[in-house]
Amino acid sequence: MVYDPVGGEHAQTAVRALAWGGRYLTVGYASGEIPKVGMNRLLVCAGSLLGVLWGAWARRHPASNAQNMARMFEWYARAELRPHVHAVHPLADAAAALEIVMERGALGKVILVTTTDAVEHDEREES
Repeated sequence: MVYDPVGGEHAQTAVRALAWGGRYLTVGYASGEIPKVGMNRLLVCAGSLLGVLWGAWARRHPASNAQNMARMFEWYARAELRPHVHAVHPLADAAAALEIVMERGALGKVILVTTTDAVEHDEREES
């Protein structure tokens, strides 16, 4: 399975890498480019292309979404899921954090915190 929130030029390579019966999930286009995917590649690997609009799905299936979120937070609590954090900013620096996101400079999550302890904790973990 390929989970692609970026799109762009690497989408075709990702589709070519699908195993037999693989799925390509298109989730967004952070690269700013909507990819062109050769349908023949999906045919030869019996693959599927699936558009994932999570917010709409969550509104239509609130109970399933709640179960998924609970499982995800369990994985996080057990350190089985470790999202990459690009930057942590105090809420007072929200404009700087938003600029990173808007200029496509984030290579992971950009987090706003309400206490300076959280910013200092994050800096200790990065070193």
